[in-house]
Amino acid sequence: MIRNLMKRKMIKIRRQKNQTTKKSDDKKSDDKKSSNDSDVITNDVKADREEFIKKFIESFGKGFYNYKPSDSELRTFAEAYIKANAKRAKVDYKVKTYLPDYAVVYVRPETIDLDNLNVYELSRKFYDENKGKYSNYSEAMKAGEKYILENAPSQFDSTPLDTSDNMQKEGYEIKMTKKDGKWTIDTSSKNYNLKDMARTFRGGIGY
Repeated sequence: MIRNLMKRKMIKIRRQKNQTTKKSDDKKSDDKKSSNDSDVITNDVKADREEFIKKFIESFGKGFYNYKPSDSELRTFAEAYIKANAKRAKVDYKVKTYLPDYAVVYVRPETIDLDNLNVYELSRKFYDENKGKYSNYSEAMKAGEKYILENAPSQFDSTPLDTSDNMQKEGYEIKMTKKDGKWTIDTSSKNYNLKDMARTFRGGIGY
C-alpha cells in the first residue's frame, strides 16, 4: 500500500529528471523505460499489503466489546476501507532530498478517518429497525456492534477526509536508499514516520 505510493512517486521523479536532460526519446526508449518502472522499488509490495491488512484486522478487532467478529468479517471491512480510501484519499508529495543514492520525500495524506464515522447514526438506525426485538441487553449490544461493523462501510464515501495530528506540517518524512539501480524504502523499526503514515492509511488505528 504505502510502498505502492512511493513506487509511483519515484517513477515520477525519475521521469521528471529524465525529461530535463533528454526531452525527446524514440518509442523504443520509452518502452524500455516503462518496463523498468516495475523494478524501481525493491520492497516486497505484496508482503507489505498483507502485513498492512494483518495489523488493520488485529487493531480494529480490539475495538469490539460485546461482539467478536471473525477474521473474515474484519478483512471484509478492511478491504472495503482500503478500496474507498484508494478512491478518495488525497496524497501530496514534496521532495526534500534527492541524491544519486539517497532520497527523502515528504508524504502528506488526507484519508478517511474512522473516528469521523457517524456511529451514533448507525446505532440509531439499528435501534429503529430492531425496536422490541431483544429482551436481553447483552444480546442487543452484541447485535448492535455487528450491525455497525456491517454497515459502517456505507459511510466511507461521505465521511470527511482528515489529516493526522501527529504529522508534521510538510508531511511524513520517508527515507530511501538506492543500490544497484533500485530504491529501497527504510522500513526499520525506528522509522516512526513510516509507522505513523501506515496508521493514517488504516484510518487512525494500529501501529
